[in-house]
Amino acid sequence: MNGQKPNAENKRRFELIREAGCIVCKLENGLYTSPQIHHIAGCKDQEAHKKTIGLCYYHHMADQQQPPHPDYVSRHPRKAAFQERHGTEEFLLEKTNECIEPRRMDR
Repeated sequence: MNGQKPNAENKRRFELIREAGCIVCKLENGLYTSPQIHHIAGCKDQEAHKKTIGLCYYHHMADQQQPPHPDYVSRHPRKAAFQERHGTEEFLLEKTNECIEPRRMDR
């Protein structure tokens, strides 16, 4: 990842996202799947680390493999198809924040 390294606050956010799981799997199937951190606004500065969501491998980048998995639409490289199927990244960010905010307050 090129850009600013996450500070302590950002690392805490990433930890909470990892605990919550893939936001798409959670919303659509009520399942926990281990997520990767996806930056919806790049990662050039500290503020960009606050615009992150958790996506499992299949929802994040499986479509970069050939052939794409038939049951999933990955964010990379198919952003338009991903958002059509799962909602905008801004919507998923809002839902992620709703999931992790109670956990942030508990600590």
